[in-house]
Amino acid sequence: TLLDSYAVIVASLAELCGEFGLRIPESEIYDQVITDSVTAFLRGAADAAGTAFEKMKARYSAVSAQRVLQIRLMNNAAQTLERLRQLGAVQYVFTHRGRTTETVLNHLGIGQYFEEVVTSLNAFPRKPAPDGIRYLVDRYGLDRGQTAYVGDRTIDMECARCAGVEGILYLPPGSRCRANGTETRIVQDLLEIPEICSGMHTGK
Repeated sequence: TLLDSYAVIVASLAELCGEFGLRIPESEIYDQVITDSVTAFLRGAADAAGTAFEKMKARYSAVSAQRVLQIRLMNNAAQTLERLRQLGAVQYVFTHRGRTTETVLNHLGIGQYFEEVVTSLNAFPRKPAPDGIRYLVDRYGLDRGQTAYVGDRTIDMECARCAGVEGILYLPPGSRCRANGTETRIVQDLLEIPEICSGMHTGK
C-alpha cells in the first residue's frame, strides 16, 4: 500500500510469461494480481505453461529483483507516515514480499518509520490468514480497538477482519479494486489516515 509496485510486478510477470511462451496482456495480469495475488497468478501461469510452480516462482523472483529499485512511493506515503509518527502512532509492515522489502523501504527513505517489518521470511500463512497481524498484536500488546491494517486489496481487508482490527481500504482514483464490505473504512488519499487514527484514539 505504501509502495507503487504494480508497474514493476506487471512488467516482471509479462517478461516471465514471455520466457515460458505465454502471451498474456499486461492489463489482464494487473487485474489478476490486484484481485487475487502474484502467487495465484504464478500458479495459473505455471499450469498453462506446463511447468512446475516452484520453478516459475524462482524465476519470477530473479526477474523482479532486477527491477526492485524502480519501485516508487504511493502518493503522499511519506507525509502520511510522518504525520502518524507525530500523532504517536507505532507503525508496522506486514507484507507477502520477501528479503528485498527492507532494502526498498530504506532506499525510499521510509524504513525509519517502522517498529518491525514482517515479510514472507517470517513464514506466516499467506493473507487472508491473519497470523502476521496477530503476531504483531500479541508481541507488542496492541489494543485491537486502536489498531488498523491498511491495504489496497480486498484480501487485505479480509485479513484485518479475521485479526479483529480495523481494515482501511486504500482506493485511489483509477484503482481497479472494488470494495466488498469487508473493509471498515475507505480512503482515496493516504493523508486521510492520520485523521482516522486520531479519531480512533479519541473514540470518535
